[in-house]
Amino acid sequence: EFFGKHQEEEEVKQEKEASKETNADRDTTLKEDDKAAKANANKFNSHAHPKVEEGSPEWEILAERNHLDLILYDFIKMLYQKQERMINKYALERKQNAVENVEAKQ
Repeated sequence: EFFGKHQEEEEVKQEKEASKETNADRDTTLKEDDKAAKANANKFNSHAHPKVEEGSPEWEILAERNHLDLILYDFIKMLYQKQERMINKYALERKQNAVENVEAKQ
């Protein structure tokens, strides 16, 4: 693992609150991405590909042929999750500071 489990668990707890707010934004983005994908489906140089389920024989063949790509993909997922936690933590701290500033002015 790249980070200690205790540190990650603590970060996850702190970020659950901030992630609730970002989930609504993410859902909106996903809907927009779906619309864009449908729009691109009619393009000349676009092809639909079947989904490959993780653990299936097809997945295993692809994993064997693309071993280093999968290592990189796992690292990128971990990095993305770490960055998401950092951003959510920062957003939560900013929100808490804003609330404290408003309360202090009252």
